[in-house]
Amino acid sequence: MKDNFGFYFRLLICTAVICALVYGLGEKAVEQHTSLALAMLSSVMLAIGGMIKHLSAMAVPVKK
Repeated sequence: MKDNFGFYFRLLICTAVICALVYGLGEKAVEQHTSLALAMLSSVMLAIGGMIKHLSAMAVPVKK
């Protein structure tokens, strides 16, 4: 699997859509099972962390 900024960006978008769908379909289940809510939150945080890691690794060339 190729890990780059685009991968984490797509992961973030897909995770947000899936989390919204899961919460919309099973709001009571998500509220009752905190492990499900924490799993959704951790997947979003993983995607954001990956994007930040790759943004800091991108070097911007400075013209002299």
